[in-house]
Amino acid sequence: MNIIFLQTFIATNDSLPNKLGISWQEILFHAISLVVLVAVLWFLLYKPVKKIIAERRAKLDEVFLTNQKLKAESEKLKVETEELLIKAKQDALSVATQATVNAEEKAKLILQQAEQKAAAIVSIAHKESMVEVTRMQNELKENAADMIINLAGKLIGKEITSTDNEKFIEECLSSWEDS
Repeated sequence: MNIIFLQTFIATNDSLPNKLGISWQEILFHAISLVVLVAVLWFLLYKPVKKIIAERRAKLDEVFLTNQKLKAESEKLKVETEELLIKAKQDALSVATQATVNAEEKAKLILQQAEQKAAAIVSIAHKESMVEVTRMQNELKENAADMIINLAGKLIGKEITSTDNEKFIEECLSSWEDS
């Protein structure tokens, strides 16, 4: 189709505007109309649209800045929270350690008191046993003296034969067992 148009255009010798069916006045009118249309669109559409775009860009920039500030603040709070958590863990460990130390000290104190009480009980038992040993020794001395006197009296009063000796030993043993 373009080829046909070019062949007919070249074949005729008329001027270009005449061949197209337009005059120079129409071209000038259309050019002025185009300039007026561009100017009207420039003032009525381009500037307001550009202004709206600039306002939206400013709002977006403001939202972006606010978002960055909030993100920075969030990171700061996160770091502070982590530091507080670490400090809380350290405090809990410190409290647990102190409680353990206090419990150990209390256990040592209780153990020392128990050892002191046990030593006191042992000391009292030792003293009581010593008193009892002394009492038994004194009692044994008194009984031995009585037995010696009895024995001497029996020996002096008569002559001792082997049967008398065995009888005397049995009497002494039975009297010792009774006392």
